[in-house]
Amino acid sequence: MTAVAIAFWVSAGLLVYTHAGYPALLWLLARLPRVEDDVAQVAEPRPSVSLIVAAHDEEASIVHWVRSTLAFDYPREQLEIVVVSDGSTDRTLEWAAKAGADLVLEVPRDGKVAALNAAVERARGEVLAFSDANSTWEPDALDRLVARLADPRIGYACGQLRLEGEGGENQEGVYWRYETAVRALESRLAGVTAGNGAINAVRREAYIALEPTRGQDISFPYELTKRGWRAVFEPGAVAREPMAATLGSEFRRKRRMLTGAWATMLRHGMLSPRGYGPAYAFEILSHRALRYSSPILHLIALGTNLALLGHGWVYVAALAAQLTLLAAAALAPVVSLRAFRLARYYVAVTAASAAGLWDFVRRGVPATWDKADVTVAGIGLALASPILAIAAIAIKLDSRGPVIYRQRRVGKDGRQFELYKLRTMRLGADPVGVGTPVLEDDPRVTRVGRLLRRVSLDEIPNLVNVLRGDLAIVGPRPTLAAQVELYTPPQRRRLEVKPGITGWAQVNGRAGIPWEERIELDVWYVDHRSAALDLRILGRTARLLLTGHGLYG
Repeated sequence: MTAVAIAFWVSAGLLVYTHAGYPALLWLLARLPRVEDDVAQVAEPRPSVSLIVAAHDEEASIVHWVRSTLAFDYPREQLEIVVVSDGSTDRTLEWAAKAGADLVLEVPRDGKVAALNAAVERARGEVLAFSDANSTWEPDALDRLVARLADPRIGYACGQLRLEGEGGENQEGVYWRYETAVRALESRLAGVTAGNGAINAVRREAYIALEPTRGQDISFPYELTKRGWRAVFEPGAVAREPMAATLGSEFRRKRRMLTGAWATMLRHGMLSPRGYGPAYAFEILSHRALRYSSPILHLIALGTNLALLGHGWVYVAALAAQLTLLAAAALAPVVSLRAFRLARYYVAVTAASAAGLWDFVRRGVPATWDKADVTVAGIGLALASPILAIAAIAIKLDSRGPVIYRQRRVGKDGRQFELYKLRTMRLGADPVGVGTPVLEDDPRVTRVGRLLRRVSLDEIPNLVNVLRGDLAIVGPRPTLAAQVELYTPPQRRRLEVKPGITGWAQVNGRAGIPWEERIELDVWYVDHRSAALDLRILGRTARLLLTGHGLYG
């Protein structure tokens, strides 16, 4: 039951961490002396601003939106109001022009982002601000956003959205107050990990013309961070928006948003650490990766909890807590208590994330194995992050030296790259070359290293290599350049495919078979590679991890 218990405590711990522990840790980190306060600067002279809204059949609200922008404190001569119609079939553009918009555009129905890209090409502002047609900004909101951009390091600033109409079954307002608090702390530490489509602004030179299937609010902050900009939250820039009337409509909206969020995380590089500082990578992992993975963690926690019944009162209490949450959510329509409505909202949002992942997989299955590998690696790295943290602490306490061991290896077509692993050997020990067995009582292996090797946890950082494109999930293990120089022409065929974390040789003896035989098995894999074979290898790998067979020669 040890493996099942570990799975339960890790999944339960991750759920508590991402929802409560991470905000608490942010709160502590934001109070460190070196963490800067988010203080807006006065932008003088004020830059020209193009305020853009994409609208589809919004004739009922567009007049109010345009007129509200004309009441801004921002100098009118420096403000351009742009309304772009995303294939509207009503009189949206006509009413926008009559209300006082400076520029109205009609584009084919290709989605909000495509419409915004088209509008940006025609807009003249030095700063590009974006809003939703049903959002109403406070008169000083634009001034506050632009003031943040006076700092040359900041490329993106988003404001605070306040939802109106709270009190029914939809508890979105509670979520937004929680999310606002987290974003304020992130902004002070390293920058926000998501923006707000209802109220945000970006420097023209920092604007990215995203493909139409992506969302600006989830993509701009991390994409700009990778490019050297800082993305911040300005709580004083306030926009108001009506809340979805029912939880059902909110679920459908969240499902659409989270389908795109999963695509952004798994397909568009959000989880790749390249370009992030350590603090921002910590935010992405804690807030985005783990939060979106909540439904997976809940299923693991519930399944393992059921399997552990009879192994202590703590598992009975844990199951009772999980069932209480589900029961409260189910009874919320008939029990008029806010705690029950909050439980129902939480379950609905968690289910929306699961539905979004399903939609992403069903409609957006990666067209290549490389993209499938990145998807698997992204989810795996998110779920393994707490194990990595615990292992890193244990390594540092057990022996001197770095946590990560780096070694040059040879990949597909002979290209060299740096492989990442958790360090399992003592500092200064002679490196063990490929083909040299590591004995079970090898004195170079540390106490913690022996445990990590026992279940191959030292290989977890290989997932970063997958995200970087160096490795696949399944393939021949990458070798040292000195070993490759000794290959015969037939043996060099193992370099025809991308190396992997696990492979056919690993599940057929690993270090327990001669090096030449391992190469033969790798070449056999190259000749017989298929999806069915990869799944077979993954299944065998799971069994080996549980038994530890073949880890030592």
